Amino acid sequence: MDRMSLRSFFVHRTKPEFLTVAIGAAVAAAGAGAAVASSPTLLGFGAAAALVGVWVLLVARAVDLSLAREDALAARRELDLFIEYLRHSVIEYDPDFTIRHLNRSAEELFRLEAGSVIGRRLDPGSIRDSALSSLAQTLFPSLAPGAVELSNAGEWPQVVSITLEHPHMVLHTVLHRITDATGQPFRFLKVVEDRTHEQDILQSKTVFITVAAHQLRTPLTAMGWLIG
Repeated sequence: MDRMSLRSFFVHRTKPEFLTVAIGAAVAAAGAGAAVASSPTLLGFGAAAALVGVWVLLVARAVDLSLAREDALAARRELDLFIEYLRHSVIEYDPDFTIRHLNRSAEELFRLEAGSVIGRRLDPGSIRDSALSSLAQTLFPSLAPGAVELSNAGEWPQVVSITLEHPHMVLHTVLHRITDATGQPFRFLKVVEDRTHEQDILQSKTVFITVAAHQLRTPLTAMGWLIG
């Protein structure tokens, strides 16, 4: 059996079946080794059988890990594809603020090409770079002209409303953390919704109502004087 057919033999079996075959082979090999240990003529065969059993177990473990990695990579590709075409902007970064992913909506929002920032570590000083200023203030809300925390302290996900200038933007951000098996964060995912248009409309309505109320109040006051 060549290497490719051997790999196919292992890969095309379900995990329980494959482990059963591997364990059975190892037990059989160990039994054969013990049975012939007293015979000098068969000692070499027993050692070889035992080694084959160990080898089968090692291959089982290697194939299991390989399949797990393939599953993880497939899941990652599906997640990246899903994130890429979200309507909201998504920024993925490490705990040290190294950018790992920027989807298309984020590229448009921050007027950046993903390739120019992926792998780049941002810090508070990045706001001095005009090209990175808006992105840096989004990652570090305390540096923005306006930031309102909408979630409780220590609560996840963290929700913050951020107001930026130059250009003017009102952003609703939701920060998620991804933890490892020990509970330590190893990746952050910030989802950003651009609410600038909605906020501008709301502000315009407020100004209109204020002006209209003032303009109506003046003639009504004059009419009151006349009637009085």
